[in-house]
Amino acid sequence: MSNNFLRFRDLAGKVVLGKYKEGTFEQRLTIVGCLTVVFVSVIATVSNFVLGLYNIGLITLALLIVSTFCFSTARFGIFPKWLIHVIFLIAIIFYNLSWLFNFGSQGPTLNLIIGIYVFFILIWKRKNYFVLVSLCLVNVCVLFLIEYNFPGIVGNYSDEKTRILDVYSGVCFAIILTFFMAVSVKRNYIVQYERAKKSDQLKTSFLANLSHEVRTPLNVIAGFTSMIPEMNYSDEDLKKIHKVIDLNGKQLLFLIEDIIDLSKLEVNQLELHATFFDLKSVFSDFKSGFEAYSSVDREHKVKLDYKIDLENSQIYADELRVSQVLRCLITNSYRFSDHGVILFGCYQEGSELIFYVKDTGRGIKPEFEEQIFDLFVKFQNRDHTIESGVGIGLHLSKKLVELMGGTIWYKTKYLEGSEFYFSIPYKRG
Repeated sequence: MSNNFLRFRDLAGKVVLGKYKEGTFEQRLTIVGCLTVVFVSVIATVSNFVLGLYNIGLITLALLIVSTFCFSTARFGIFPKWLIHVIFLIAIIFYNLSWLFNFGSQGPTLNLIIGIYVFFILIWKRKNYFVLVSLCLVNVCVLFLIEYNFPGIVGNYSDEKTRILDVYSGVCFAIILTFFMAVSVKRNYIVQYERAKKSDQLKTSFLANLSHEVRTPLNVIAGFTSMIPEMNYSDEDLKKIHKVIDLNGKQLLFLIEDIIDLSKLEVNQLELHATFFDLKSVFSDFKSGFEAYSSVDREHKVKLDYKIDLENSQIYADELRVSQVLRCLITNSYRFSDHGVILFGCYQEGSELIFYVKDTGRGIKPEFEEQIFDLFVKFQNRDHTIESGVGIGLHLSKKLVELMGGTIWYKTKYLEGSEFYFSIPYKRG
C-alpha cells in the first residue's frame, strides 16, 4: 500500500470523522453511516423525481435533510447518548413510510428495512440484540399483514420499467450501505487489533520502566538509612542525607499517586474538589522544592522561576490537580533541559486562566510531536538513550486538564526548547 494512499486515507478519516477518528466503533460507524445515507439520499431523491415517484421523492428529500443534520451534529463535536436512538427512530419511521409509498414488497424497501436493523445491531451493545431482532421480526410481520389483508393500500407501479429501475436503484443503495458497513467493521477490527497489540507492548515497557523508577529511589532511601547508624556524621552531613531521603521519598510518592490517579481517570472515578487558594503560595512552594532538588542533582544546571500576571492571585479551582499538572509539566521540562531556565506562570485570557511552562531545553523532534500525549510513550534524546520516567506524565496532564474543563497545547522547536500551555475556567477569589 503506497504512502500516498495511506496519507489520503488518514486525511479522509480526519475530514469525515473529525475528533472521533480515534473514537469508539459506535461513534465512527454512526458518522460514516449518516454520511452514506446523505449521499445515497441525494441520488435517491433525484432518481425518484426523474421517475415520477414524487411521494417517495419527498420522503427521500426529508431523509436527506434529517441525515445531514444528524451527520453534522455527530461530526462537529455533539455526540449525546440519545443521538443514536433518535437516528434509529427516524430511520425506522422513514423506511416504513418508504415501504408504504414505494409499493410494498414490489419495491426495494423491504430489504433496506432489514439492512437498517442489521446496521443498528452492529452499533448497539449486545444487551440490545434481542430487542432489535424482535423489533425487526415484528416490523416485517406487521408489513406482511397490512399488504396481505389490504393489497390495495400499497398500490402498483405505473409500468414494469419503472418498477425495474426502482428495484435496482434500491439494490444499489443496499450495496453501498453494506459496503460501508463491511469496511467500517473490518477497519474497526484492524484498529482494535493494532491498539491491543500496541497496548501490550507499551504495558510491558511500562512495567520495565516502572521497576526502574521505583527501585532507584527505594535503593537511595534504603542505602542512606542503613548508613546513618554505622557512621558518625556531622549535623551538616545528616541534613544533606535527610534531604536526599526526603526528595527520593517524594519522588516515589508522586509516581505512585500519578499511577493511581491515571487508573481512576480510566474508569471515570476521579473527582474534582475545587476551593479558593492562593496561586502565589503554590508557585512559591514549587520553586523552593525545585531548588532543594536541583541542589543534589549535579547533572542539570537549570534554574526555575515563575511569573503571575493576575490582579488577584486567589483563584477557585482544584488546587491538587492544578499543582499535579504543573508538576508533571515542570518535571518533563527538567528532564529535557541540561541547562538554562524553566519559566512557569499564569495569566488571564477572557474567562480562562492560562498556565504555562517554558524551557530552553532540547525540544521535541517533529516526528514525535503527534505522540507526546499518548500513554506510556517515551522518546530518545540526542545520544539515542531513552529519557527517564514511565511515560504517563503528559497523558495524565491532558486527562486532568480536560476533566477541569480546559485544554492543553504546546509549541516546540527541536534543540531550542518547548512551551506547554493549559487553560481552566477562571473564577476570581
